[in-house]
Amino acid sequence: QHAAIVRLAESAQPEGENAWPLYRALIVDTFEISLPGHKAGVDLGWSLRNPHAPGGALYEPWDQVRTRVDLAVHFERMESALPRLDEAAALAGFAPPYTFDQSSLTESPNISSDGPVFAIQRPWISHMLHLAIMNLLGLREAAHASDWEEATQRIVTGIATTRHLTYSPLLFEWSIAISLRWMLLDEVRRTLVEHDVPASTLRAWIDTIEYDTWPGAPSRYPLGGLRLMTLDEIAWAYAGKKYPFGGVEGESRDRLPPRSETERLADEWLDAVETWWDMPASDRPDEISFDRSLIEHNPLLKRVTRDTPESQSVRWRLDDMETRTRATLVALRVALHRAERGALPASLTDAMPEDTAKDPASGNMFEYAPGEDRAGRLFTLEAPWLDKHAPWRSPFMPAPEYIDDRAFMAAPR
Repeated sequence: QHAAIVRLAESAQPEGENAWPLYRALIVDTFEISLPGHKAGVDLGWSLRNPHAPGGALYEPWDQVRTRVDLAVHFERMESALPRLDEAAALAGFAPPYTFDQSSLTESPNISSDGPVFAIQRPWISHMLHLAIMNLLGLREAAHASDWEEATQRIVTGIATTRHLTYSPLLFEWSIAISLRWMLLDEVRRTLVEHDVPASTLRAWIDTIEYDTWPGAPSRYPLGGLRLMTLDEIAWAYAGKKYPFGGVEGESRDRLPPRSETERLADEWLDAVETWWDMPASDRPDEISFDRSLIEHNPLLKRVTRDTPESQSVRWRLDDMETRTRATLVALRVALHRAERGALPASLTDAMPEDTAKDPASGNMFEYAPGEDRAGRLFTLEAPWLDKHAPWRSPFMPAPEYIDDRAFMAAPR
């Protein structure tokens, strides 16, 4: 399946230079990583490893002494790396090589050199999270210094990085892309909470987000990668090869049904995933319709179909991303109205056309409430469909003092 995954990846690439070599070099140099499976480097990388966890830098006020002291030692390196990140983000394409390099993943002599395609880039792609966090910290620092030109560049770079990841045909990369875009939009809204952003900057941010083509490839694109990954995993199991990260071996392989039967059931499962994926959000059931009893006696398919939750999560989060993107644009337009006229609009339609104030998922207007709330924000903005899809909420929401359980955003104070 190597050639097939490469062809699929190439099919979505825009014309232009491949940004991946620049990202890879930046990861190696900035985080001091020699192997893609190595956890983020010896100092800066470790500091960026989980900044979105409770108590991490992305949850704390930027002028809090502990946060600034903890990160100050790294700012010189971070700031020197940001222009290189901008250079990579400005390129059109993103095509990691889907070839298996045994030496870059493990020193085990038992692993064949033609391993499964999806084992290739996961460790490297994971480090894109750290680049994105570095960019967000740059945005926070620029806003704190009222350097709005630099803050705008951080948003441009962040959006481009998340778009690059959607040129990959694998659900793993799409899941990371969604998370990184979520983080970026949350940070934009948080910036509005903490700062009086100039009107000219708000207009630039609106244009940057509104006219961005995201995702870069059709939303159905990663399903092709899921099918190829599944077939690749089945081929490995029946070829009797050792699987790099666990798998079906020894006696369990002896219990597998004929390969043709396994592939037939896999096709049925994949068809069910695609049918579910294509349904409108309002009609889509919580569970993919597939008879699980068909695979209970096939240890390989039990393993393969464990990716079902990932495909469900990506689909729901793509829908939710449309809402969050629109919510961010609505919030920016409300903030722009205040910056230009000195007061909040009485209603959303006072600040923008009605169509731009609607949640794309439900077609209903966002719920807008001017007036200071319990968190001290000047207004709140809620999506009418949020409760239904609460299980698929982002793990990267800002802290409750900035955005509460239901509100998408608050205005600058």
